[in-house]
Amino acid sequence: MALAPGPGRRKSMPGRANIAPSTSRRRARGVSSLWPLLALTIVSPGCYLSHRLADDRDAGPRPADASPADGAGLESSELPPRRLAVGGDGHVCFVRDDGRVACWGHNDHGQLGDGTTTDRTSPVDVIGLDDVVEVAVGVSHSCARRRDGSVACWGRNLWGEVGDGTRERRTEPRDLEGVRATRIAAGYTSTFAIQVDGTVLAWGFNRFGQLGDGTTLDRDLPVEVVGLRDVVSLATSLWHSCASRRNGTVACWGDNEYAQLGDGTTDPRWEPADVPGLDDVEQVTTGYGFSCVRRSEGRVWCWGWNESGQLGDGTTAVGSTGPSLYRAELSPTASFPSATHIEASRPMACAIDVDRSLWCWGMVTIPSVAVPRPVRIEGLGPVLEVGVGDWDICALQTDDQIRCWGINQWGAAGDGSTRNRATPVTVSGL
Repeated sequence: MALAPGPGRRKSMPGRANIAPSTSRRRARGVSSLWPLLALTIVSPGCYLSHRLADDRDAGPRPADASPADGAGLESSELPPRRLAVGGDGHVCFVRDDGRVACWGHNDHGQLGDGTTTDRTSPVDVIGLDDVVEVAVGVSHSCARRRDGSVACWGRNLWGEVGDGTRERRTEPRDLEGVRATRIAAGYTSTFAIQVDGTVLAWGFNRFGQLGDGTTLDRDLPVEVVGLRDVVSLATSLWHSCASRRNGTVACWGDNEYAQLGDGTTDPRWEPADVPGLDDVEQVTTGYGFSCVRRSEGRVWCWGWNESGQLGDGTTAVGSTGPSLYRAELSPTASFPSATHIEASRPMACAIDVDRSLWCWGMVTIPSVAVPRPVRIEGLGPVLEVGVGDWDICALQTDDQIRCWGINQWGAAGDGSTRNRATPVTVSGL
């Protein structure tokens, strides 16, 4: 089933069953029919805050004249490697303490890496992987970075997102030649690797220029993102990508219908364009048509599409059209303490506070109700990492337990069931 990408133009979403990417610049307004279900099943007494997790950051595209405003081995020294990642299609991967990778949930394209296409309601080990320090997952593919910087990917490969030079589905990991990374990131059907020298490689779906190589050609082998150096943080979603540099500046590229590139226009960019007014950013994250950054003082600022309150500034654009759907100027999230990590996907975002509590905002409540301010998620212990998918959220706690909740049709909650989970449940077998 395809999710509606959002307001304005209709864009087909790669990675969904029988849905091919489109270069159309029109998106359907509104949210997928699954979102009311997600909100309904996740929101309940004691879990309402979990998916009221967030401050409605409904910042849709801004006028073209608007400008951004406030709102061991090869490792990156700025950010710890990601051990937990949640995909847009309902699958999850996690790096065990011994360097093996476990995945669970949806597996229709082999994205769990166990050699099958069978969904798994509890963790299974990815075949042939060890000494892994980081994982990244897209809508139907997954990647892992080893301690020596080598990268392996697997899963759906229709647009080259596995990066092995083919378009063949891979149910087991495939090593990528010539890639030595300090960090990896995956979007819906695209993948990125920050190299040792701070340059960036990209491959996969590129119809909106989100690979940043100056073209809109899909790539089944890694190509270099034009003009990026000293990159320390990178995030990519379905239509656009952003990166932060060592000096605290940010560049974005790809589709820009909702001013998600932050350059004060709604013009698409096939190469990275700087976001004005930012020089202290430590981390970036991207969702559907919106972007967020974590600044050095711990504040979170966002811009772009805001129909569901995903900007977290206390506003939404529900029922709006045109420029009213988005916010082109950077905007700080409302009443948020001091974030140590941020994560976004589709129309919601989450942040870990300095006290290890988890806060979220966006489209996370009862049918079509936007939550425009960050709300603390109850029922969790101290949180180390968070992974946010289209329909699911997982949190790695300091006690090494992973707790997940959301739409559980394919077992993404990892508790051995396919019951939708309104409150966090513990993943079994880790």
